[in-house]
Amino acid sequence: FETAEPIPGPSVDRLARVARETGTVVVYPLYEKDGNTLYNTAAVLGPDGRLLGKYRKMSIPQILRTVTSGETPADERFFFAPGNLGFPVFDTPFGVRLGVLICYDRHFPEAARILGLKGAHLVVVPTATYRDWIREVWEVELRGHAVANMFYVGGVNKVGPDVGGPAGRSYFGSAVFIDPRGNVIGRAGDKADEILYADIDPRACDDTRDLWGFFKFRRPDAYGEILGLA
Repeated sequence: FETAEPIPGPSVDRLARVARETGTVVVYPLYEKDGNTLYNTAAVLGPDGRLLGKYRKMSIPQILRTVTSGETPADERFFFAPGNLGFPVFDTPFGVRLGVLICYDRHFPEAARILGLKGAHLVVVPTATYRDWIREVWEVELRGHAVANMFYVGGVNKVGPDVGGPAGRSYFGSAVFIDPRGNVIGRAGDKADEILYADIDPRACDDTRDLWGFFKFRRPDAYGEILGLA
């Protein structure tokens, strides 16, 4: 709990300087303290260092038993409150509209769909995951979100041993960039930190949405049933 910081705060201020010096948009995940409440948050900083806004992780797992596969419990609600800012989309000076999902959020297609309907061109997904079964579906899930919503996805995962964590735990990295048609246009390895580059063209999102019509031919009038299903 001692590592939690307000936004703005010391770490965000440092990253704001980096954003200004490099002229880039920075998505910076951190442990946020807001009064007496703690959140898993990503601060979004513009190329001038200005805070464009923040996203608070919405889906906080609380798995309190060991499952048959032997995986240990995960009680993130001990550390984080569920997000309360919805699913914002941030306008950047580069003409790219940016959304964020954090880690476990990526398992929920509803979250990705909201960002798509709000006009996101790129959704960044900062993640810290290590489980073998998740490694098998990591890229599949992200490609599915890209195709269903016709936006770019930048999936980022921690890589290497969990320093200070449980013995033997290692994160599998494998960051990816995916285009609006589900093609992988950049992939990092699973052993060490890397810098991954990809070209982002918002027109590719618009063109694909016009061509495929997934948003145009939705049936919102028929989807209300989902709200009543638990």
